Amino acid sequence: IRLEPTELFYCFYILSLLEKKSTHLSELKARMFMSKSPESSPIHDCGTAYGISQNINGLGAELLEVLSDAIQSRHKIAFLYEKPSSETDLREVYPYKLFHTPISWFLAGWDQDSKDFRTFKLARMSFPKTLKESFVRQPFDIQDFLGDAWWVQHDKSRLSNPYEIKILFKGEAGKAIREYHFHKSQKIEPHPEGSLVTWHLSYLYEFASWLMQWLGQIEIVSCDELKEIIENKINPKLKNEK
Repeated sequence: IRLEPTELFYCFYILSLLEKKSTHLSELKARMFMSKSPESSPIHDCGTAYGISQNINGLGAELLEVLSDAIQSRHKIAFLYEKPSSETDLREVYPYKLFHTPISWFLAGWDQDSKDFRTFKLARMSFPKTLKESFVRQPFDIQDFLGDAWWVQHDKSRLSNPYEIKILFKGEAGKAIREYHFHKSQKIEPHPEGSLVTWHLSYLYEFASWLMQWLGQIEIVSCDELKEIIENKINPKLKNEK
């Protein structure tokens, strides 16, 4: 539930009036208090362009509840995780934050095996279990963790020198693109044919997948690397011929 400050106040007020009648209400009020700030909330809102209120892609609400509880109580979790190769590993993770993009829900957490922060796709998780072992949170900032990612991935080696992408959105697409702010680097300029949009990204493949939906309504003004990726997506044979 996403609440405005006034709505949150009235929820606290009502729960306070009813608290003596049920011990569960005291716990609910504590959870609402923890969720009212971005730092303490178990879920990170990636922004209006990503729609955190969308469906959870067939996942049961139980999985989100288990992970949210583990984040707030600071307990390690264990789960089976399916790799892209279809192999399955048992992972033990200190969970830090849940976040949502147009492609899926993800968990950001400290992976015990790799000794580093990792991203886990919830759709690949199975049999999650909260362990008794608790942990002390390390300094963690979800914005730093995601870098300049369009959705999830970024290239650390190019963060200081990202690709400059200029796309001309024509006609109705030029009008539609003005209604959304898809990325923090986004800049829109009026153009006789529509809208000229500039982005700066260190990683292009997620952006290229998103851009494919606009084909026939756009012109890639700059970024040769992006043009090549799009060409290979349209005609995979080109990649083998080069």
